[in-house]
Amino acid sequence: MWRFHHSVSFLIDGLGKGIGVCEILWDTRQAQWKPRDYEWVDPRFLRPERETLRQFMLLTDSNPVSGVSLSPGKFIIHQPRLKSGLPIRNGLARLVAVMYMLKSFTVRDWWAFGEKFGIPIVVGKYGANASPEQIKTLIDAISSIASDAGCAIPQSMQLDMQETASRNNGGALFKEMAEWCDAQTSKAVLGQTMTTDNGSSRAQADVHDRVRMDIVNWDARQLADTLNEFLVRPFIQFNYGPQENYPRIKMSVSEAEDLKSFVEALTPLIDRGMKIQESEIRDRFGLAEPEDGAAVLVPESTFTAFSPAPALNREHIALNRSQEDDIDVMVSEAMKDWEQTGDAFTSPVLQLAKDVGSYEEFLARLPELQQSLKPDEFVQQLALLSFKARALGDANDG
Repeated sequence: MWRFHHSVSFLIDGLGKGIGVCEILWDTRQAQWKPRDYEWVDPRFLRPERETLRQFMLLTDSNPVSGVSLSPGKFIIHQPRLKSGLPIRNGLARLVAVMYMLKSFTVRDWWAFGEKFGIPIVVGKYGANASPEQIKTLIDAISSIASDAGCAIPQSMQLDMQETASRNNGGALFKEMAEWCDAQTSKAVLGQTMTTDNGSSRAQADVHDRVRMDIVNWDARQLADTLNEFLVRPFIQFNYGPQENYPRIKMSVSEAEDLKSFVEALTPLIDRGMKIQESEIRDRFGLAEPEDGAAVLVPESTFTAFSPAPALNREHIALNRSQEDDIDVMVSEAMKDWEQTGDAFTSPVLQLAKDVGSYEEFLARLPELQQSLKPDEFVQQLALLSFKARALGDANDG
């Protein structure tokens, strides 16, 4: 799995250069061929075909000029569709190259401006009768101030630190130019700027973030198509032969979600009887299915923290549940004696239903059968259970 992710990073390089290629190193030692590793192909060894400029060739030692064709079973070739036209003009690096060049020149001039006008100028003054040796001493003192904290000069000489003017706020001009180049690069790569800038509103940033996610999803779909064409199809064909339909890789991009709001909106629907699959909720939270015997978290009470029921309702529901548990115990005890009391009462009726040939005959012989039935034990047990149930209901109601 790590090697597969490694190959994906190789192919994403095609977003900047227009093409990303990696070589599949197949493991052929067993009956089933599997990718053993993936090797990145340096774009410097790729060149477009001269006639069409649409197919890329691999430069080799045997053919260092024209190159050889890239075999689909041996190479994964990812050519993102960023714009129409020739593939060699399709990379983001070509689009932002001008902005990179302008920013480089701007930053260089900015540093020169800062060095010239940002550092105080040291002015040395000497008298009219100063000798050349004294002037040289003053110049050496001015030079040493650039690296040393102080210098020694004769008392007759004078050094002044002159603060320079901002030259009409020229530094802000270079800063704005560099930021503008960065903004154009962000638009080219991300389709927007507000997810990388400060000071934008939350609503505007959310809108721009959706634009960015649209681009990410589109890149993921294109990468999945490339893997399906150059990796999945050769793997199936090498091991199982040509097929009418092939399995497909699908890449999904996870997006940030407000899970607290999701739970608060979902809980009332569950309380009203809506049936929701548990695995879907686990997927939303990124939680795995509990393993057998694993320690799991359980609520302290029968109600969750999201339940709006007051304390009185909770006590009432807990009382009802206790009552239902007592009734279940009564039914369970009664079913134990059912074979003794119920079989003597119901077996003759079932036997009569088997002997007769029609429903009318069954109704005609049923009064005669009632004379021979012995429901005493059954009636006694049913009356006892009814008495217990009534007593239980009166006790809980009181």
